[in-house]
Amino acid sequence: MHTVLLRAGAAMALVTSGVVALMAVVIFLALVRDEWPKLMISECAVNPAERRNLALNALAQRYHDNPPRAPVIAAGTTGSIPATAALLSRRRRRDERARKQHCK
Repeated sequence: MHTVLLRAGAAMALVTSGVVALMAVVIFLALVRDEWPKLMISECAVNPAERRNLALNALAQRYHDNPPRAPVIAAGTTGSIPATAALLSRRRRRDERARKQHCK
């Protein structure tokens, strides 16, 4: 406090304003946690991550049931999303089986 010539009252005001801001964030996050699922249900909506996973799982099942004849290029993905990793893994296993059958 002495280095920046800040009075004790001013320092306490800074601390108080920081606590108030932090509490506002906590209240907002609690609101999102509690109300977001209700809003999604009332709107008949799906969380974006869940929608992505459903779409990727459906594509993986489609490839399993009816494999594409042309090569599938998976560019720009790291496979860090589990549903993407499962899709790529399923496709890779299918390609490996096809290659083994072709080379017999």
